[in-house]
Amino acid sequence: MLPEQYEFCKVEDMVVLIANMLGELIETNDVLALKSGHLTRFHSRTPPGISVLDYLNRLAKHATLTPPLLLSMVYYIDRLCAMYPDFTINTLTVHRFLITAATVAAKGLSDSFWNNTTYARVGGVRVAELKMLELEFLYRLEWKIVPNPEVLAAYYRPLVERCPGYALPPDHSPLREEDEAGQQRNVGNHVANVNPDPAGNDCATSAHHGHQRQSSTTLIGEDMVHSGLTRQLTR
Repeated sequence: MLPEQYEFCKVEDMVVLIANMLGELIETNDVLALKSGHLTRFHSRTPPGISVLDYLNRLAKHATLTPPLLLSMVYYIDRLCAMYPDFTINTLTVHRFLITAATVAAKGLSDSFWNNTTYARVGGVRVAELKMLELEFLYRLEWKIVPNPEVLAAYYRPLVERCPGYALPPDHSPLREEDEAGQQRNVGNHVANVNPDPAGNDCATSAHHGHQRQSSTTLIGEDMVHSGLTRQLTR
């Protein structure tokens, strides 16, 4: 049983929740990635020899990532997919994305953080490469990297519900349901303001070279943010 509030979730548990979501996302997107043919700075030549779970555990431990920072990294998946159509999370991009997102989250959201030399060593990349990844990341997100706490809370519950072996304390009180409904409205208002699609398209259903791209939240919930826009997802 996990705590109701994400701030009190153990780092080890948060890592498992996120790694589970990433595993499902990668399984879906790997097939599409082979068909798109578009490479980004986040692509590796070959899949790294460390699993996503082990890599994320390494980052969380040695880069001292807290639950809010880890959830912010999930938020960045949707932001980046919305703002950068050529990007998607797959076997070749996930590791570089994670070390870059961890670096940006820690430096942008935390009062204390390590230098790039430490993050590069922990992530297994060169310092110069991490600097380029960080600048690319910030440029693609238009330097908007601070999510509202309500947004992170909205990500947390579906992550738990999606992961086998984990659950939250049951609470079906009317006050709770009203609060959750209010959070969902706030998420929609927040993301609609910062993540418009310049082309006027609905990013939640945008196709990537004729194929449906999947961001994080198509896999973790049905009333959630997908590629930057809130909508009711149907399956």
